[in-house]
Amino acid sequence: MRFKLKQIVLCCLVLLCSWPVVARSSSQPATTKLFKRYDTGASLHRLNEDVLSLMLELQNKETTRIGIRLCSKEPMPVALVTANADPLYIAERFVEAFAFVPDRVVYLRAEDCLSSQRPAEAITEVWVVPKGGKLPAHVEAATAGDVKRTELGKQQVNHGARDYQVAVAKLIEDLQARPAATGVVFGYFLKRPSKLLRQRLQEVTKTLEESGLAPERYLVRPMGWNDEVSDRDKEPSYPTVFLIEINKHPDN
Repeated sequence: MRFKLKQIVLCCLVLLCSWPVVARSSSQPATTKLFKRYDTGASLHRLNEDVLSLMLELQNKETTRIGIRLCSKEPMPVALVTANADPLYIAERFVEAFAFVPDRVVYLRAEDCLSSQRPAEAITEVWVVPKGGKLPAHVEAATAGDVKRTELGKQQVNHGARDYQVAVAKLIEDLQARPAATGVVFGYFLKRPSKLLRQRLQEVTKTLEESGLAPERYLVRPMGWNDEVSDRDKEPSYPTVFLIEINKHPDN
């Protein structure tokens, strides 16, 4: 009987001692945490695995926001398409594969987190923002629901558009009609841009210059393909044409 009484007293003491700790931990503010920083880039396959890994760990999905921060000095539309780990694909996986509400996935751009070794490269980070938590520091923001990337051209072939000239004409038309949109023309390459691809990019640049659009309204450049390739894959020879639209910026 004495032994059982001692056990009861001991249990009561443990509960009483632990109560302040539990109370304090439950009242602590929500903490925003960095999940991944892709200093050296990432393939689409790896990004897919990382999103799945985060979802397996995530609690309270309904009240959590995902911050996709781009460390870049370039404007948001440019950072979105040049980042070393595709932020638009990451957002797509959260929204389409795991039913995240688009407004709960937020693109951010910051200039205080640039790579010390490659400051000109846009680095992608993924942050977990619990209910009550603040978004990481940023100078621009837009939700996944407010960003739209439209690929132009109907004859898609080997990371490019065979009808790229028609696509560029449509791009110019869209940019003239939508002052807030940005045009992007990439010449994707696997190891190095082919001579034909470089010539076509020069042709596109001249066409855009002659269109009367301000130079900051569009971007033309060769771009290394950031997904897995095999030795049998041929170098692309046609440009890829995108229209990027950002409708509004969310509250912090």
